[in-house]
Amino acid sequence: MTTSIPVVDLVAPTAVDDLRKACEEVGFLSVVGHGVPEEVVERAFATARRFFALPVEQKGFATLDSGVLNRGYDGFGSQKLDPAATAGDLKEVWDIGLDLPWDHPLVVAGTPMHGPNPWPDDLPWFREPVEAFYAAARDLTERLLSMIAVGLGLAPDAFAGYHRTPIATMRLLHYPPATAKTVDDQVGAGAHTDWGAITVLAQDEVGGLQVRDPDSGAWLDVVSVPGAFVVNIGDLLARWTNDRFRSTMHRVVPPPRDRYSVVFFMDLDHRARIEVLPSCVPEGGAPRYEPTTAGEHLLMKFRESMPALEL
Repeated sequence: MTTSIPVVDLVAPTAVDDLRKACEEVGFLSVVGHGVPEEVVERAFATARRFFALPVEQKGFATLDSGVLNRGYDGFGSQKLDPAATAGDLKEVWDIGLDLPWDHPLVVAGTPMHGPNPWPDDLPWFREPVEAFYAAARDLTERLLSMIAVGLGLAPDAFAGYHRTPIATMRLLHYPPATAKTVDDQVGAGAHTDWGAITVLAQDEVGGLQVRDPDSGAWLDVVSVPGAFVVNIGDLLARWTNDRFRSTMHRVVPPPRDRYSVVFFMDLDHRARIEVLPSCVPEGGAPRYEPTTAGEHLLMKFRESMPALEL
């Protein structure tokens, strides 16, 4: 079953209200008028296709379980986003994060998920288009967070202090066709909610992304809108808003042919304290969540989905 998630034009006069409404009702939306050049997206996809066509020994020179956490290559079946699944997710990925030198204070202090990105010396075509998408997607998520703040009745810069040196991950993804499944019920990405604050996704036309209807529980196909980004709310922003905003369950089912996507997770600063906003607590009510930090929350999620990592 297909569904058209809300489409929000970020330059429309009603954009702030439209965005807030979509975050409250669905937690998933497509955005147009985002200002990211089409060429930046196209080059990122071309780079992903070229990279994932390489032999494993070449693309796997750096892996998620070596060096800086959440940097490098991860192969098919390594992650299991749905703990109840019988097999690991049928996808391969390449991750980068905020590129910090070894002498940066956060890196020297041993802060998890902080450090330099590994770049392959023998792939000169790889780095520039990946970094260009990272920069554009980071700008877009910061713009969205500013608009969300206004929609919540806060100052436009209310969240700015929470993502100055963020755990912000860009992921190239390749999902092989359904014929590659190792067990009948294997999926590309198991049912999950995103862990951080907000996610932006560029997907091709192949399909496979599904969201679970919060009312009926049915899985609905997300239609790809040309030129748009899919945006969804993550767990941290849901906590911040006392579940006024929805962090919606979603998954990727094995596609009929190879599927590629490029995603950016804005997960906030490691030490960012996430405490329910007073304006999101009803009169006479209480916060649904205890305070946490972004770093504590993310490390917990990594331990759950990738138990082989020693964290």
